[in-house]
Amino acid sequence: MRQGARAAASFSTQSPRSYTTTFSASETPISESGAWENIGLDWTLVNTSGGVAFGTQGTGGGFDDSYANLSGVWPADQEITATVFKGTTANIQEVELRFRCNDSVHRSDCYEINFAHDGQYVDFVRWPGPIGTGIGDFTFLVPSQTFTISGGVNNGDVIKGRIQGNTLSAWIDKGSGFAFIGSASDTAGPGGGAVLTVGRPGMGFYRGSTGGAMNQYCFTDYTAVSL
Repeated sequence: MRQGARAAASFSTQSPRSYTTTFSASETPISESGAWENIGLDWTLVNTSGGVAFGTQGTGGGFDDSYANLSGVWPADQEITATVFKGTTANIQEVELRFRCNDSVHRSDCYEINFAHDGQYVDFVRWPGPIGTGIGDFTFLVPSQTFTISGGVNNGDVIKGRIQGNTLSAWIDKGSGFAFIGSASDTAGPGGGAVLTVGRPGMGFYRGSTGGAMNQYCFTDYTAVSL
């Protein structure tokens, strides 16, 4: 089953929301009593085991990233923090913070901030909706590798992302407080604003075709709050 049951309560788009988890249950896929869902059949799922949430993308290298979105209605401005578990990694592996997510059977819309395991890029991306068939299907809000992380992302680092209005921003805490990485704005919507104006927070994971196991670059906790 790809979709957890939605909570019975309904929320105004103006109501503040928050959700935090340490992934204490082992679930295939993650649900946490309906808090998470993945409706899109063309992408892969997020599982939890041993206190981590990780992707299930098979051979890797395609665009069927593993993702899970929080359920319910969320205000448009959102902030996410997550602690990274990093074991043995290789090639291309990403953890992803997702914002203003909406999905259906063959569509997944979101803004994504992805963090390469080796720090070679922190990219700000708008997904195309239908599953991508090439990198050109994705909208990079600034050119890839505009922002990097010296020394890469390490085990126990905390990453943070935020969307406010049409601007996304990213930080990392390597143990001495959050350091600003960079920001990017989407100006392709009406009046130079964001294309995606509603949706929910989420998380995602990606591996290249020769990347390491997905449970070697993943999350040990996750917190989303509305702003």
